[in-house]
Amino acid sequence: DPSLFQKQTWQKYDNADMRQWVIDGFISRKDAFGWNENRTIPIIPFLHGTDLSIGWKICDSGFATISALDDGWYGSGIYFTSSALYALPYYAVKPQPCLLIVLINPGNPFPVTENRGDENSLAGRPLQPGYQSNYVRTNKGGEIQKDIKSKEVFDELVVVQE
Repeated sequence: DPSLFQKQTWQKYDNADMRQWVIDGFISRKDAFGWNENRTIPIIPFLHGTDLSIGWKICDSGFATISALDDGWYGSGIYFTSSALYALPYYAVKPQPCLLIVLINPGNPFPVTENRGDENSLAGRPLQPGYQSNYVRTNKGGEIQKDIKSKEVFDELVVVQE
């Protein structure tokens, strides 16, 4: 249903050009997997770093076994990335590091351009109405990547726990 999964109300927000760059990155990520051809709602592999004991719980019962959501810089939810290098600080410090490869149906992603310190920051806030995830392009330090010509671009996908 296009009214659910293809909303583009984000174009009415500030930084529409930057948001378009973020969405273009999402589309490139989606299109990297041939099985998404002609799909309205893609299925995309992402990574989630955690401790091995938590990883086994997630594999056994799903992400619902995680009792607390990450309030996070880019919204409240479960965080994923497409880069093992970017995820390294999140899982390498665990007693038994674990990196899960998960297939995600992100629904309609909201393109995030708000940094955590901005007045309109999404830090700790729920997802935007009409969107099923938040997608952000970052630099190595986790800040919004504002230089669209930079070769150092990572990503984060935030989904709600249901």
